[in-house]
Amino acid sequence: MYRNFLLSALLAFVILTAAILFINTKWPHASQRVVSVSPVVFGHVNGVRMMPTHFYVNKALNKRIISDFANSRFISSTYTGESYWTSSNLPSLGRPHALTYSPEAQKYFAVDTDNNQLISFTSFDVNLKDDIQRYSEVNGTPIGKRPHDIAYNPVDKNVYVVLSDGVLRFTANSDGILDSDFISRSTIATAIRKNQPNETVKVGYVRALTIVDDVLFLSNSTQGNIIQINDFLNPDTWLIHINKKQPQKYAEKGNFDSDGLIINDIEYFNGYWYATNYYTGNINNYLGGAAVSKNKLIRWKTWEDFENSNWEDLSALVHPESITYNFAKGDHDLYLSMFHSGNDEGLGSGVYNIKTGYF
Repeated sequence: MYRNFLLSALLAFVILTAAILFINTKWPHASQRVVSVSPVVFGHVNGVRMMPTHFYVNKALNKRIISDFANSRFISSTYTGESYWTSSNLPSLGRPHALTYSPEAQKYFAVDTDNNQLISFTSFDVNLKDDIQRYSEVNGTPIGKRPHDIAYNPVDKNVYVVLSDGVLRFTANSDGILDSDFISRSTIATAIRKNQPNETVKVGYVRALTIVDDVLFLSNSTQGNIIQINDFLNPDTWLIHINKKQPQKYAEKGNFDSDGLIINDIEYFNGYWYATNYYTGNINNYLGGAAVSKNKLIRWKTWEDFENSNWEDLSALVHPESITYNFAKGDHDLYLSMFHSGNDEGLGSGVYNIKTGYF
């Protein structure tokens, strides 16, 4: 009997493995349905409760980096998963929201948000090499107020930055920033109105950018829609994805029932688009709760699904006090930064790994 049980178990395992292999072979980009969320790091680091807006992973550099905006610091560890995290000692940071790395320049570039500037540097320890460069403008383009997100595109080797008045991109080398291009919010709106004359198009406060297969997506947060820039220098390729039930009003924070989507960031992972929303309590900007937990983390398969509100609400998987913010992708992982100013333990304020599977 025991032998028959082992044979049955082995057969079931073989069938399950074959099914997964068949799915991967037949549909290599098949949607993965089961979702779980587990912590990478949360709570206190070096005696201070973190409040992350962004997580950056780079296997080549063997680095994992958290932008801890409320504490004006970066927190770093190794890519291989050591549990020890080190706080940066870069001077005069003003609530930096995100950073990226340019292999051509061999430098990190970050949005030093409340200092209204970009910065570049090679080390998080200023004692090793004090080489911080600060930019209030790039080739005549002012950085303006509160630059908010930044990412490197390996295809065109540009660094892209969300500014208050539009989107900047530039190339760089070890000496600094080289060529640059800029498109303003008004230019984007005018072009999309021409391309999609039946849509009501407004470009408000853009909180984040995402690069997927050399295509730039902008989270038009206060308007609750997504702008797609297929070719940065060709306005004829720009378009917008609008949720049909989205209220026609401006909202920087709020909740889904009264304000619709207030998108912080989006990312594409294993057959789904994921999005976070800036839903907060009425008193504290950095504290959510049960009343604002609806649709704070959602995912959908196609842009038609997004337009028709055909999404999954994954909010029950994250801490109810947290503000869900930016995503990051590793080789086979999707990460989510969350923050809040709630419980003393810091639960729910940190970086979390979103895992998906077929079964």
